[in-house]
Amino acid sequence: MGIRSVITRFGGIRPMAEKLGHRSHTTVQGWWDRDVIPAQRQREVLDEAKRRKIKVSAEDLIATPPVASAQAAA
Repeated sequence: MGIRSVITRFGGIRPMAEKLGHRSHTTVQGWWDRDVIPAQRQREVLDEAKRRKIKVSAEDLIATPPVASAQAAA
């Protein structure tokens, strides 16, 4: 899973921005593009998800580094 999955659960970029009370969708668009929600915004997302009964956990918001291939590790 990734941040895009979280945004999709909120209904997409614009719907998530609206649900979070953002004036513009560009903040959420940036999260989509970078595949990360900044730490200082994660509580806001978790609280709104809980309020709206959207299934999102703290683990869903944690960026995980890509798995290095065996060749790259050698």
